Amino acid sequence: MGSKEYSKDLIVDWNKFKSNAKGKMLERAKQGYIEFCGMLNEVDFKLVSDYVNSQEKVELTYIRNDSIRINMMPNSFKTQTYKSIISFKAKLKENNDEFIKFIGSTNRGSLMVRIKTFDGGKINLDITAYSRFVKARQDFYDKLKEVNGYTTDFYMRKDVKMNLYIDDVKLNLMTSNDFKRCTYKVIINFKKQLKENNDTFVKFTNITNSGNLMAKIKTLNNGEIDIDVGAYCKFTEGRRSTYGYCKEKGYKILSPYIGALDKMLIDFNCGHNPHWIIPSVLKNGISCPVCNESKGEKTIRLYLENNNIKFKQEYVFADCKHKYTLPFDFYIPNYNLCIEFDGIQHFEVREHFGGNKEFKNTQIRDEIKNKYCKDNNINLLRIPYWKLDNIENILDEEFDRLRKLNNELKEII
Repeated sequence: MGSKEYSKDLIVDWNKFKSNAKGKMLERAKQGYIEFCGMLNEVDFKLVSDYVNSQEKVELTYIRNDSIRINMMPNSFKTQTYKSIISFKAKLKENNDEFIKFIGSTNRGSLMVRIKTFDGGKINLDITAYSRFVKARQDFYDKLKEVNGYTTDFYMRKDVKMNLYIDDVKLNLMTSNDFKRCTYKVIINFKKQLKENNDTFVKFTNITNSGNLMAKIKTLNNGEIDIDVGAYCKFTEGRRSTYGYCKEKGYKILSPYIGALDKMLIDFNCGHNPHWIIPSVLKNGISCPVCNESKGEKTIRLYLENNNIKFKQEYVFADCKHKYTLPFDFYIPNYNLCIEFDGIQHFEVREHFGGNKEFKNTQIRDEIKNKYCKDNNINLLRIPYWKLDNIENILDEEFDRLRKLNNELKEII
């Protein structure tokens, strides 16, 4: 290697120079020794043994930690150790990391170093592993940024758990390696599937108890739902089969498909008004509720018709909703009265009506309707299925009560 000029302030300990060379060879040996001392000084090492020539081993120690000792030929230090240290420090600068100090050596003889990383961390590593560290770190941050993620921690290595966030949703603690192998791939694949199915990603909203991401999406037919990304394939399969079934039957879909147990508004092309129905129930052969209305609903409808009471069946208020607007069985405008006939599925779990999940949804919807009517001063009459044989008497009493109330209000006015 070419000679390098060193500062005149470089202190050379000639007491350790023990060369046996003579004449021109001695001068060359002295220059080699000066160059060696300059290199040691540049990387904070010092000579603690005598120096004979560039081929005989010497003992070196690290100035900032004298427990770090190296036994090697000066020539090997020049061509290997010195070069690797200079190259390592240059790479640190390129990657905005900072050198702190050497802290030891590995069993293979390579130096261990402590550095301050650009993201605020302080870590120890083998200098020969730095390039791999940088590559893995950059790959992690690139992938995290690609899915709109970030971390509040600093990157240490691929097997250290970190706090990660996607769209401000905090994930369960995981390693960067697990993120790249699992979470990242799941997100990329999910967004790819959305595009293939003409759905649109809005944002991630939460995580499930099992650690899956929940996402808000806009569906191809303008619906907006929150869905477990792991359940998206099942969702699209259910939607596809529901749409196919409706097309086969000649039904017209008037509301977005939200899920197998969430009601859709369907025009059954039978002459009656469109009605809301659960897709899983629909595909079991149940169609227009007027054509296939329950005995209770039929009794109520016939009562209203026979008494010349104007009514609207499956009536919805635009602001009474749970995922979609909630239909009331009957609404009688002249009495500002909603009537609900509550079948057994309102009180007990029934697999035919969607099992436990749909039973809980039914209870939620019923409570929303109850509160809506109370908050908006709408009369609400609920008739349970076990009072089926007494429906007419119940309706007589309710309308008598409302007529009397209306008359009293007129007298006050």
